[in-house]
Amino acid sequence: MNFAATDPAHPDPELRPLVTGAPAAAVLAALEEVPRSLRGWRAAGAERGEDAAVVRFVRVTRWLRFRDDVVVELRDEGERRVVSVSSRSRVGKHDFGQNRRNVRELLRFLASRLG
Repeated sequence: MNFAATDPAHPDPELRPLVTGAPAAAVLAALEEVPRSLRGWRAAGAERGEDAAVVRFVRVTRWLRFRDDVVVELRDEGERRVVSVSSRSRVGKHDFGQNRRNVRELLRFLASRLG
């Protein structure tokens, strides 16, 4: 499999969307830190709407320099923000768990920045 994504019902709690009471501006500021703070991560664009935002990254693996496309969706749900993440390999049929690691790494980073 060369894809991983958060799911509210995922059996692994680390692969569930991040739900935070932090303001959307704080979440977006934390996402802007990703390329400067995480090795192999590069910004690839962002779109912002009234109640949602999409931020894209490219994650380059260390060994073979494979590129994975990571998409972060931020939605306002009342007083809370929900951050969903997906990661897809550009080549190959199996990612040996890299896409799950991408999702976990990004969510852990955001959780550490948002408290």
